[in-house]
Amino acid sequence: MKFNEIMKNEETILLRKKDIFNNLKKNEYYNTKKVCKIEKKKKKKKKKKKKKKKKK
Repeated sequence: MKFNEIMKNEETILLRKKDIFNNLKKNEYYNTKKVCKIEKKKKKKKKKKKKKKKKK
């Protein structure tokens, strides 16, 4: 292989690694957002239940 070909291959590999890493970061961010939303919903449900109990 020529030196230029080797360098091109290495560049593409590095770019792929960056893409994969960025995708992982995005997924982690969105997953934590989803988890937070779910937790908030659970808390709201618990609060609603408590309010209902107080009314009785």
